[in-house]
Amino acid sequence: MKSQVSIEFLILISILIAFAGIVILVNSSFQRNVREEEIERAALQACEKISFEINNAVRFGEGYKRSFYLEEKIAGLDYTLNLENYTIIIEFDGKRIECKTLAKEINGNLKKGWNLIQNLKGDIYVS
Repeated sequence: MKSQVSIEFLILISILIAFAGIVILVNSSFQRNVREEEIERAALQACEKISFEINNAVRFGEGYKRSFYLEEKIAGLDYTLNLENYTIIIEFDGKRIECKTLAKEINGNLKKGWNLIQNLKGDIYVS
């Protein structure tokens, strides 16, 4: 009788350990997906911020001048910025986010940290 109780107890413990392992695996996968979405959302916000600044410079026209700040990292990850044919491209961790702008060409380069954007005679300058 005692040995049967011991075997049943071991089977119950084994089932509980297996269940706990499955829960941990599912939870870690869920957390990974949440983190990836968080990073992509932060990159999209940065992209939209840049697009907003460039579009304002185009819309408000001659004499527009404004400073804005770009974070050094997006959600803790390094990233690169490129401007190509009406498009802002942010690349990070093997992924790419794009936002459209009203300006085909920007003079100067966007950089992490403070940027000054201005519209001089219809041309957009960033420094």
